[in-house]
Amino acid sequence: MLHCTKNVRRVGLLALGAGLVLGLLPTVALATPSCLNATSRNSRVELEGFKLDPTRFIGDVRGDTVKISGLISNFIASDPAMLLPLRQLISYANSEQRRAVGTGLANAAQRCLSTQPSIHSEIAKYVRKLDDPNVTAGFVSMGPAAQIVLPPVSRARAATGAGLVEGEDGEKLVNPFAAVPMP
Repeated sequence: MLHCTKNVRRVGLLALGAGLVLGLLPTVALATPSCLNATSRNSRVELEGFKLDPTRFIGDVRGDTVKISGLISNFIASDPAMLLPLRQLISYANSEQRRAVGTGLANAAQRCLSTQPSIHSEIAKYVRKLDDPNVTAGFVSMGPAAQIVLPPVSRARAATGAGLVEGEDGEKLVNPFAAVPMP
């Protein structure tokens, strides 16, 4: 019986290995939601490096705010789980660099809007919960392209000029065959 159990275990491990090699079973890298296609994402090595020591990247880019913004945008759009180590980077950064982080988060949110709307909303929630004025300023500075709020309309305005409807609330139809008044 012991001999049979070992063979079954070997066959199971071989099937699992073959499934991973052939791509039949999902891997951890493919299970992670992302807003970018596979060719645009940061490598897993870069993402893991960022996760281990996010503050190192500020030194690597020498505090260049444009590079910080692009770095954050790519990392978050590649793997939204990078929002967790981002807190450490924000606590280390100065106010100008935090504003660049907010700009990068806004770019990542915009990149995710069409492909992963749930990630877009998670990024916005993250910025609200963070409650850092510099990050929020950077996030808002990118413009509210997806969050346009129109003022409420209390009552429809009456059309001006010669129209087919008249009356205070547009309840009376005008004769469409009547002559048009000349100014």
